[in-house]
Amino acid sequence: MPLMEGTMKSTEKFRHECEIRYLLRLRTTDADAAHLYITRVQKKRGIPAATKLLEDSRRQWKWGSRGKLGQWLLTAAIESDDEY
Repeated sequence: MPLMEGTMKSTEKFRHECEIRYLLRLRTTDADAAHLYITRVQKKRGIPAATKLLEDSRRQWKWGSRGKLGQWLLTAAIESDDEY
């Protein structure tokens, strides 16, 4: 189903959060597959995109997220909406 324009689910922020959750779930089941995913992102989207994905996934992991659907952990003192 295509994403509808103007909805929260059509934003880059939402897409990024979904990708982070996917990576966290992957990491809990197969660390090698998670590493391979980051490597593929780097090849297709470049080093900055892969670095952002890795940093945000590490932050979510540190805060206790393991990729549960719909979960996005925030710490207001560290993160702001315009971060990504």
